[in-house]
Amino acid sequence: MNLRIFAIAKELGIDSKQFILFCKMAGVKVKNSALASITRHERELVLAYIKQHQHLLPSPDPKVVDQPAFPVPMRPLTRRQKLYAGMCEKAHQQMLAGTCPWCGRPMKPRF
Repeated sequence: MNLRIFAIAKELGIDSKQFILFCKMAGVKVKNSALASITRHERELVLAYIKQHQHLLPSPDPKVVDQPAFPVPMRPLTRRQKLYAGMCEKAHQQMLAGTCPWCGRPMKPRF
């Protein structure tokens, strides 16, 4: 039974392009497509190659954080949003009990 490359790559936690590269380095001929498939025997050959060459796998870097390349501009508030924000602030300043009807946060009396 044949196995899809993208499924094996997902199982290993690597990109399918990297898995295709490992296949070629291990001597397994595959197409340059994530939808290509390989046999179980070929899969075992590639996994054995990857196990022998662990240093080639990318190590997860905890310092890297996905952030946008540039700051995303926020749209200005509408009149209604400004009105509700003002009402919310007034409700919180008056120390009403319960939850705020505008933001849903519980209101704590300030003593």
